[in-house]
Amino acid sequence: MSAGATAAVDQRGMDAGPHFQARRSLVQVDDDEHGTIVMPAVAPRLSRTPGSVRWAGPALGRHTDEVLRHAGLDDDDDIAGLRDAGLI
Repeated sequence: MSAGATAAVDQRGMDAGPHFQARRSLVQVDDDEHGTIVMPAVAPRLSRTPGSVRWAGPALGRHTDEVLRHAGLDDDDDIAGLRDAGLI
């Protein structure tokens, strides 16, 4: 008994691969920090609500202070201390 297998594909192979292009599996999205980036498209694509990728998401750390405050860390100096220590 044999099992089906395929070669692993890295990011470069996905960008150039005819299968990925034909299925529109990847989309290009503008990002303020990195320019145009390639991301996976929404899957599955439904006929009445296909979905779309509108942005790359927030910058790393963009919501850190908000999350810490929500978790109960309200002191600016404490948050600055965590940042200075390289913990956030």
